[in-house]
Formats: sequence, structure tokens, C-alpha cells
Amino acid sequence: MRRLGKFAALVRSERMLLVRGWIEVLVMRVATWTLPYRKVEEMVERRATRPARDIDDKPDRDRIAWAIAVSSGYIPGGTNCLVRALATEVMLGRFGYDSELRFGVARAADGRLRAHAWLESAGRPIIGDFELDRYVTLSAPQVDKL
Repeated sequence: MRRLGKFAALVRSERMLLVRGWIEVLVMRVATWTLPYRKVEEMVERRATRPARDIDDKPDRDRIAWAIAVSSGYIPGGTNCLVRALATEVMLGRFGYDSELRFGVARAADGRLRAHAWLESAGRPIIGDFELDRYVTLSAPQVDKL
């Protein structure tokens, strides 16, 4: 009940931003779970180029990341780094911001290889910015679009 009260206390534009963030996280969670990655990329591209019409004020990049971070906790699997990065990419694109999805790998203490995805915009990480110095950034694959 406390969360509902916090949500209700937000201004309309922030409530709408959270709802939009929740929708995008849900869509990306289902997409990454059910579709090949190439199809997910195409979906992100399509969704990111549709202008946002349901939110009056253009939020800044950090507010969009906040909305994704908060809303992702309400979806099973929503806190996955790739899901959050893709949802943020869609939201940033809808508000006219450019972004770049990054992937990295690191060796964990137990010797296992760990992967991480994050999103950068305006030359800095927007979401997924934790311990990035541990990760070796992978080059983006050059996929031929047929």
C-alpha cells in the first residue's frame, strides 16, 4: 500500500513515465524470452522510432533511466541487464535521444565468464552502470540485414 501511495503522490508526467517504463520492460522481457535476438533488435528499432505521445514533458535521460530501474522491479526477470538496457533504449529513442547498447564480459572470482549489457547516451552510461571497469567491452557484431 505504501508503494501505491508513493506512486499516487508523483506528478502526472512521472506516473505516466513509470507506466510507460513498466510497459517497455514487460515487452522487452517477453521479447528476449521468446524471440531470436535479431528479431528483438528489429522490435527495439521500430519501437524506439515512434514518438512518445502519452507524456507531456520531455524527461531527461536520467529520469528515463529512473523509470526503467523502478518499474523493472515489478516484472519477473525485469531486472535482467539486457532487458533494462533494451527498454531504456526504446524509451530514449521515443523522446529523441540517441543511445548505444554495449556488451561486456568479465571473469568472476569462481572462474566463470560473466556477461553484462548496459546503455550509453551522450557519452556516458545511462543504465547498467556498475563495475564497468571489470568488463571488457565487446565490439558490436556486424550483422548483414537481408
